[in-house]
Amino acid sequence: MLFFLLSVKYYTSPRSTRQDLSNISMVIPKEYDFLKEYPECDFGPLNQECGCCYAYGPLKAMSHRFCKALGRKVLLSTQYIVACDIADNGCVGGCERSVLYFMEQHGVTDVQCHPWSAQRKYSNNFCERCSNESASHDSFKMYRAVYSSTTHYIGINDIKKAILMDGPLSASIAVDYGFSSYRGGIYKSSLTGKIDAGNHAVELIGWGSENGTDYWIILNQYGEHWGEKGRMRILMGSNEGLIESFLYGAKPLIEDHMLKK
Repeated sequence: MLFFLLSVKYYTSPRSTRQDLSNISMVIPKEYDFLKEYPECDFGPLNQECGCCYAYGPLKAMSHRFCKALGRKVLLSTQYIVACDIADNGCVGGCERSVLYFMEQHGVTDVQCHPWSAQRKYSNNFCERCSNESASHDSFKMYRAVYSSTTHYIGINDIKKAILMDGPLSASIAVDYGFSSYRGGIYKSSLTGKIDAGNHAVELIGWGSENGTDYWIILNQYGEHWGEKGRMRILMGSNEGLIESFLYGAKPLIEDHMLKK
């Protein structure tokens, strides 16, 4: 089953800047997989609980960015966004940029503090303390994004540079039946050139090449039995399903309490 988010085209973002990285010189490898470079950050395939892909995309990317910065595994709480981010629509959709803006303004807890519990409405009792009764007293910690750091990336080289410098990106893609039934190989969308906005959020973690064909690597959240153990390879360079048009990232705010193991 596919879960849809609000079209980026019709969402008025509080703030997201376009960043041009063309003036930054760096060696871009032919192949790159964030989780091969940072295996300690691999929390395995996730399975989306409801229509909240808009939260999974950016939270997975930010979890990996925090892990890269801190050197330890972090998994931010989708449950917290569904219940506590009132700018979005819980289990019936939302916007990736709005989630990143929420992280700038307020922050998000991790899954140790707020595991999935099907809480769908805001309450002070839920959102201002850990819902996990077995969590330690000091487990209620907010992971924030640097204020005004949410950035929209476009262009193959800029996308690659952003991932190399800071970590994975959240990506909006327009999905078709071939996406939902994908089992392996390099995916091509039947919708390319026919749509102007994405309707599903995923995480872009790298790229590669097979027999001369370049591709992107994404992590979805349909469980380990979807695709290539939860992954998909998407043809690069032809903007399949708009995978190269709507990519977002923000910088993790590293605070003193996070440095204590």
